[in-house]
Amino acid sequence: MRRFLVLILYLALGGVALGLAAFALFDHARDTRGIETDFPATQKIIGTNVALEQYATDAALQRAFDALQRAGVTHARQYFYWRAIETTRGEYAWAPWDRIVNAARANGIELVAVLTSAPAWSQRAHEREMPNAPPDDFAAYARFAGAFARRYGETIDYYQIWDEPNVEPNWGKRNADAMEYAQLLMPAAQAIRAQDADAQILLAGLAMNLETHRPHPNYSEILFLRGLYESGAQNYFDIVAAKPYGMWTGPEDRTVNSDTLNFSRLILLREEMRQYGDKAKPVWAVELGWNALPPDWTGEPSPWGTDVIAKQSDRLARGLARLQTEWAWVTGAFPNYLQPNVPQTDPRWGFALLTRDGEPNAFFDVLQKFNASPPAPAASNAAPYLAVALLLGGAVVAAWRAWHWTFALRVDERWRDLKTRVNATPELAQLLLCWG
Repeated sequence: MRRFLVLILYLALGGVALGLAAFALFDHARDTRGIETDFPATQKIIGTNVALEQYATDAALQRAFDALQRAGVTHARQYFYWRAIETTRGEYAWAPWDRIVNAARANGIELVAVLTSAPAWSQRAHEREMPNAPPDDFAAYARFAGAFARRYGETIDYYQIWDEPNVEPNWGKRNADAMEYAQLLMPAAQAIRAQDADAQILLAGLAMNLETHRPHPNYSEILFLRGLYESGAQNYFDIVAAKPYGMWTGPEDRTVNSDTLNFSRLILLREEMRQYGDKAKPVWAVELGWNALPPDWTGEPSPWGTDVIAKQSDRLARGLARLQTEWAWVTGAFPNYLQPNVPQTDPRWGFALLTRDGEPNAFFDVLQKFNASPPAPAASNAAPYLAVALLLGGAVVAAWRAWHWTFALRVDERWRDLKTRVNATPELAQLLLCWG
């Protein structure tokens, strides 16, 4: 019984040592997934999303730029609505947008132009009531993109081609289709580059989505990006645009799988890029944040989750810190929004940096503090090889002791028993045994 108990003890010690070694390796792999040491050090752009077209007076527009400057923002992501600019084919209403671009230039703010929203004349008949449906003829969009770059190329360098084509209603009544979006992207990128040699082309901002089946109006952004690579679109964009919202968990949630919507999901997009040999390109988080609607909110519910602003602003601060210290390949981040141009019942107000009255809130303070003093990139997190080696050594010793206790000692005991029996045998019998 004693021998059996000692055997169990040694086996248990060996099992614990192996388990601790495996856990240390798993924990290290989880904590360092997405960290790349071979991506060149780059100054991150930490901006925000704006809707500058909502400010009807020059004074209101200037207050928005003043707020951006106080927050330390140098880049702002702005939608430019093709539907509003070219309501009649070939006739461009540039004046309202000239006002925005000129004011941005005067205030030292670089705009990231999102070119989206097709005019009704360009769309299929059954989609003309849907502003976000794409055009029927992608060449028409390319002509608009080229005209836009020709007019603003000296001021604007970043052009995003459409937005969220992987989820409805941003691809009209069609099913999400990476190959079809690639047919929109390619000629548009060529038209922009022909007018602006310094142009940086952003993919459409890909929305997080769990749908993996086709055909379907919604489609996983991971599989959508894979489809773009398979379609040969790799050379037609310079930056992958993603939207890593925190949803219901904080930035320390390191779960990374295709069935989970969280901040760390961005790593899956990056792994697709590396899989297709595109690791030199950066990723921009063109929208991110944690929603904070007031306790007495009576508007539409938030699909991103929500909580009190103190908790959510702290999550934003930690999320930006993680981008800075761990993900060198994320070179641009744009928390939502300065002030969204949406109804007061829209839950996007839960991301706003300014209240409806223009007062800064806790999200604004986070962005301001981060831009004033960003954290230093983290040192490389070395693998726990020494600890694992010691644990494995302990497991080997425990296994040897278990073997020794079970088998070696038993053989030794039998040998001693045999010697005792032989010694107890008369000498004549021993001689006869030897001669036999």
